[in-house]
Amino acid sequence: MAKKLLLAAGVILALASCNKQPANTYTISGTLPDSLQAEGKMVYLYKGKEVIDSTAVVNNAFTFTGTVSDSLKYATVLMKKTFSSLVFMEPGKIIVDATEEVVTGTPLNDAYGSYNKEMKGLQKNMREKIEPLTKDSTMDEKIAEKMIDSIYEKYTADAKDLNLKYFDKHTNDIIGTFIFIQLVNGDLTPEQFAELKGKAGEYILADENVKNAIERQENLIATQPGADMRDFNGVNDEGNEVKLSDFVGKGHYVLVDFWASWCGPCRHEIPNLVNIYKEYKSKGLEIVGVAVWDKMEDHLKAVKELNVTWPQILNEKEATQLYGIAGIPQIILFGPDGKIVKRDLRGEDIKKTLDEIIAEKKML
Repeated sequence: MAKKLLLAAGVILALASCNKQPANTYTISGTLPDSLQAEGKMVYLYKGKEVIDSTAVVNNAFTFTGTVSDSLKYATVLMKKTFSSLVFMEPGKIIVDATEEVVTGTPLNDAYGSYNKEMKGLQKNMREKIEPLTKDSTMDEKIAEKMIDSIYEKYTADAKDLNLKYFDKHTNDIIGTFIFIQLVNGDLTPEQFAELKGKAGEYILADENVKNAIERQENLIATQPGADMRDFNGVNDEGNEVKLSDFVGKGHYVLVDFWASWCGPCRHEIPNLVNIYKEYKSKGLEIVGVAVWDKMEDHLKAVKELNVTWPQILNEKEATQLYGIAGIPQIILFGPDGKIVKRDLRGEDIKKTLDEIIAEKKML
């Protein structure tokens, strides 16, 4: 009898060992709805831009297995033109919801999944409010734009509050790293930035992307109205080397437009700048475009398409870092002495600002 009991116990232990996932290994799995018609298609695991694993969809499901390592903190599970999900690489069974693009199953992924669901809820709410306004042909365009701006501002404020709430729970892990960068790239006051940086633990502060974000934010704070121009080099449309100081600080007011050919809002702003240039050039205004994160051939094509006639400086990324620019377009007005007059100029605010300068008889 004793031998039978020992044998049974051994079988149970063996089965338990077989069913238990080995330590330090991960399994990433997901199921896809029939509507995606994904059978046989490839799902990829990316580290940055590098494919590190791939698998085919079988019976509307896919699975990756591997060993967790310090060199791979997170990855992206992607099926081209179908879904893309961020996955934190930690031991355990990780589940990808390809429909909602939410990941769960392990502590970090569960936490980020909750955060992601809340953020997607805010985004959905914003879209549902904006979409009818874009389709209403009876509404005045300017009224619709103001309503859309108001909805977007509310979303931005709510998203910021959500990020701050979750950051307080993740001040020293990889989730906090992602949220920290989002917050720093957003609309923070110097006081909020200092508080956020003070809360961040060593894990977050050691991250290279965080270091770059901190440097950019410090540069943003240092280039507010009243600050001197920060010079940088680039090439003009003919390929010759030029500097910002070739145009700024020469006795004229200068609008400097940081933009890119692929940026929709940047292109949308150009016709307004064309009209501004026509109206105010004779009154002493100059405009300089700074093409960032762009390719020369794409830039030149956009300049021609948009009828841009003012000077251009092509600078891949140094300029944006110097001025703490996380998003474009960014339009900065410099005074005749080269000092910054105003940042974040867009639309009607450009004309309003210039008219105020003229009214004060400061325009040269």
